[in-house]
Amino acid sequence: MTSDPKTAKRYMFGAGGTSGHINPAIAIADHMRRQEPESEIMFCGLAGGLEQEMTERAGYAMQAIRAFGVPEQKRAGLHRFLVENTAGLMQSRKQIKAFQPDVVISTGGYVGGPLVMAALSLGVPVLLHEQNAYPGRANRFLAPYTKSVCISFPESGKYFSRRTHLVLSGNPVAPIFFEVSREESRRKLGIPEDAFQILVLGGSLGAGSVSRAVIGLKGEPVWKRLKEERDVRLTVATGKEQAGSYLDDANGVDGVTAVSYLHDVPHWMAAADLFIGRAGAMTCSELAAVGVPSVLVPYPHAANDHQTLNALMMKHAGAADVIPDAALSSAAMADVIFELVRSPERLADMRQAAKRHAIHDALDIIYSELRRVRKHGD
Repeated sequence: MTSDPKTAKRYMFGAGGTSGHINPAIAIADHMRRQEPESEIMFCGLAGGLEQEMTERAGYAMQAIRAFGVPEQKRAGLHRFLVENTAGLMQSRKQIKAFQPDVVISTGGYVGGPLVMAALSLGVPVLLHEQNAYPGRANRFLAPYTKSVCISFPESGKYFSRRTHLVLSGNPVAPIFFEVSREESRRKLGIPEDAFQILVLGGSLGAGSVSRAVIGLKGEPVWKRLKEERDVRLTVATGKEQAGSYLDDANGVDGVTAVSYLHDVPHWMAAADLFIGRAGAMTCSELAAVGVPSVLVPYPHAANDHQTLNALMMKHAGAADVIPDAALSSAAMADVIFELVRSPERLADMRQAAKRHAIHDALDIIYSELRRVRKHGD
């Protein structure tokens, strides 16, 4: 499908904070670019944030908008919340008036609040995408005033107002996660076919407890025994916040390779026999798309403990084991790896369960809904 330059549309995205909010927006924007090559796309986010790095690397322009999250305690941070978001609202209105988008799309992050409020005040139709099983406070509050909310799990629907127009779309996983193969990925990354490859990711901002557990494998007899029996390799991406001296310590563990960030995550996931890491919604959806068995360690401080809900859904589907963050240790990590390495039948079942959990046409569903919202606003 191609678009007529005379009727080319403009789309403005709000996304930020973590890759779990940013990657869905980029995936949707890339899909729209393929469907409507002449369309104009702009991102809004926090200046100097991860969203600026990721969107610019993906080839999109980004405008800086001030924003601040809802404080957990009413008094603490309330003044900054009001000041930053009032300024962000004014900046958003200015950017919307200048760019004149046909639709504003928010995939989460602090910037979504002022941007969506500005769009609503100017009569611009808004579409929200909620990645998690339990929706965030901002999305729950704003949803009834928007044209549509795309949700990723059926269980999410009960948390929204009855006035909200809901569409079950799934998470917009980039097509490459469905396309990569184990064989191709292992050749590209130089991983032998008979090696047992473990991928450990802490999320875009890192995971201290997961990283510490990896370092502690050096003193675990179970890990030493496993290394004597099999060519077990563990690649850990710490996140930039957890880099520094940690990389030297982790790289000192037999069989471990540590880096601060992996840009080629689809191939690493496809090459992996086992994934260990946080249970962000996009991570869970990407694991399902590739079909990777996983051990999920939900981030304990996530809003409304949404990562635990994400992880439990993967567990109930038969695709993952779950270790609470408080129970994670080097011994626990070594034990679960040892058990799964020695259970190829169970790993095969987990792999198939993960694939059954994937939604293949999420991008098409979201794009179709965007077209409906756009026409509604014309």
